[in-house]
Amino acid sequence: MTNFKINRTSNSNFYINVLIASPFFFLFIVNLPKYSHILATYTFFNFLSYIIFLRIISKNSHFFERFLSFYIFMGFFVKFHFLSIYVPHFFSSLNINNSHQDNFEKALIVSILSFLTFLFVSYCSKNFFFEGRLKNQTRDLSKFICCVDIFSKHFVKIYFLYFIFAIFIISLNLKYTIYSKGNISDFPEIVILFFSYFLNMGLPFIFLSILHFDLLRKKSISYILIFYNILESFLISLSILSRNLILNLSVFFVGFISVYSKKEYKKKINSRLALISLSILVITSVALSLFFVERKRNHDFNNVITSKETRNEIAPVNTTIPDIFFSSFSSILLNPRTKALLVDRWVGIESVAAVVSTPNKSFALLNIALKENKMNGLSFYDKNFIDSPYKNIDFTKKNFITVPGFIAFLYYPGSYPFLVVAVGFFIFVGFFTEYLTFKFSFGNEMLAAFISNLVAYRFISFGYLPKNSIIFFTIILLSLLGYYGFIKMAEKVLKYDV
Repeated sequence: MTNFKINRTSNSNFYINVLIASPFFFLFIVNLPKYSHILATYTFFNFLSYIIFLRIISKNSHFFERFLSFYIFMGFFVKFHFLSIYVPHFFSSLNINNSHQDNFEKALIVSILSFLTFLFVSYCSKNFFFEGRLKNQTRDLSKFICCVDIFSKHFVKIYFLYFIFAIFIISLNLKYTIYSKGNISDFPEIVILFFSYFLNMGLPFIFLSILHFDLLRKKSISYILIFYNILESFLISLSILSRNLILNLSVFFVGFISVYSKKEYKKKINSRLALISLSILVITSVALSLFFVERKRNHDFNNVITSKETRNEIAPVNTTIPDIFFSSFSSILLNPRTKALLVDRWVGIESVAAVVSTPNKSFALLNIALKENKMNGLSFYDKNFIDSPYKNIDFTKKNFITVPGFIAFLYYPGSYPFLVVAVGFFIFVGFFTEYLTFKFSFGNEMLAAFISNLVAYRFISFGYLPKNSIIFFTIILLSLLGYYGFIKMAEKVLKYDV
């Protein structure tokens, strides 16, 4: 009987793996005729992309590893094959010099080296540096019983105060547009930084910290708090004109599922009605967010762009795919709004190709890029690597930039050894930040997922004002230290009072 179960499980795993690998193999075959002369490079790129995709769905992946794998997969594998099928002349539309097959191969080689470095450093980080992260979690939580007891007595007041503060911040930003993506605000810099911090990091940080104690208090979570998190994320996205709601909610649910997979938590999320209601709420919130944000952006950014953005113009071309079978699917993918969400927003292969095609790569170029300062105008990457679609924008009204991402940015010197070392350093910093979040938040998995996604997204959109990343990590560290110090101090005071 045992052997039968083992064989059945093995067969199931085999069929699941075949199902997962099928789309990769299909896309590989579809584009193979175009890259048959670089077969080894093209094959290895697709194979490593498949391995990275497995890191997204693996239950053994750390949060940072999972989120960065997702961004790399979308920006490199998905984007590469989409452009190869539908927009084979995409790179020439950007006026990238010498955009022929040799540069495609070099771009793939840079990607492959970065993928290998990512997988190797991830393996070493998990197995040699931060392998005890999850094992120490329960022990850390048991040290703060007094704080949990006090929270249990006053949790209604704590939530009420947080809700008032969150509504106050979001409402002010909705009314006065103090901080939003792409807008240039007339408010003082300190006010903009205050709202930027709380809308991007502070409010979720506080909410997930409070929610952590709520979980410790009753070993379960209220549906009301899940619904509130969806509503708050919706309002924040609308307030800052962000179309990232689906990603923000996904990050929350990744952390939430990780918590509920532990044995010590009650499995109360089993009501079909609750799950159906939750699914409907998520879908409705995402749809409304995209609609209202898009509408408001179109209104706010009207007449800002004075030249045609050729970068986002694509048209179906003749391919080897049977038109009859894929015509409906292709029309959906080629819809400007669908393409903007599924393809354009992800940074990856096109930036690497742009940097590879630039002849004057050097460490001096990297040094200049590192010194980039904020100003009204094109970014360093827009001015030096591509024919920017934003070159005729009125930057006194709005601010638009193109970012290269950390892989393309780290290839500015044109050195493979430097690329490998620098990418490895970035990956290690990401794992280390996740480790610090666990340590200073007393094992708060949802907060660790949130911070890890912030870091992964920062890396994948790296390259504009790179010195600001020091401020970014400083803010994360100060937030964690402040939270850690507050809880430690509160615990000592409560023990003394007892």
